[in-house]
Amino acid sequence: MRKCLVLFVMSSLFYITPLVAQPSFTTSDKAGAKAIKESILAVVLKEKDEKTLKKLSKKPEELRDYEASIEMFNAFMKQAVQKEWDFSREVQFVSSDEAKKLKEEKNGKYAIMETVIERNYKMNDFYSNNPKSRFNSPQAWAYHLSREGGSPALEITHAASPKKEIVRSYLPYLGVALGSLTFMVQNLENQLSDCLDKNITSLSALKEDIEKRESKLKTKKLMLLEPLISNGLQKTIQGREMAKYYSYSYEVVSEEKADAIITEKKADYAYIWIIPAGAEFQGIPIYNYFIIDAADGRPLFMMGRNKSPDGKFHQAHLSNASKKTD
Repeated sequence: MRKCLVLFVMSSLFYITPLVAQPSFTTSDKAGAKAIKESILAVVLKEKDEKTLKKLSKKPEELRDYEASIEMFNAFMKQAVQKEWDFSREVQFVSSDEAKKLKEEKNGKYAIMETVIERNYKMNDFYSNNPKSRFNSPQAWAYHLSREGGSPALEITHAASPKKEIVRSYLPYLGVALGSLTFMVQNLENQLSDCLDKNITSLSALKEDIEKRESKLKTKKLMLLEPLISNGLQKTIQGREMAKYYSYSYEVVSEEKADAIITEKKADYAYIWIIPAGAEFQGIPIYNYFIIDAADGRPLFMMGRNKSPDGKFHQAHLSNASKKTD
């Protein structure tokens, strides 16, 4: 059985934090990135919530699942950070109380990595500042953004300025597992190192960098993770019609195999990946669709900010990826 956290406890694993609007998948804060590099990274481990324990006290099976999920999350986090994080001069694992103290002291020796819920942007909600107006102006329709729902993420701040987010990585569509946390840690380090070493500080710069690597896709076997495959794509695979949409080698894999390939960083593989964009349009979540190089966690293809009723990979995504590298 796949070692994955039980979804019903996800809400207790994360807490609300204010959103500082920055481009997803890059950081533009060079000073912040340098501060993290020169700091001790304090990784906040999850703790059992007393209210949740009390609520589940008469439900022994759910209580065991909840307690096991906390232990599993911490084990995954430790393994991912210890194996993947090389950016900071030192890493320490701390409790939420210890992290809170570092922030209150504004201790400049530390950066804080912790799980948060980033509030989603709700776009085009027909806001009008004129209550007598039935429809809002094009300007108001285009620029008014509100917040609704939220997306779990790993976020790093500097303890000296704890309210200023420097870099974050959204939890992938698959949910919490060793593979997804491994990717998130890789993604955070890639953003920071690319900011300092390659001057990638905007989404446009990231796209240019991805284009330089796209040709690698021809040499990789593409992992199609079962939970991310749409019904239409599944029928295409079963009907042996993939050649119409994707020109290169592929393999349908279970989540267990995907976890192994991601954590072992097998260089001959790439994998499809779906990450929330931190936004909603007309009540439908918006996702970013990626193909990720298993060797280093960097994208080989990105199709950004697409709304999809099922949030899964479709033939069109693979067709676009194949055309980009033909």
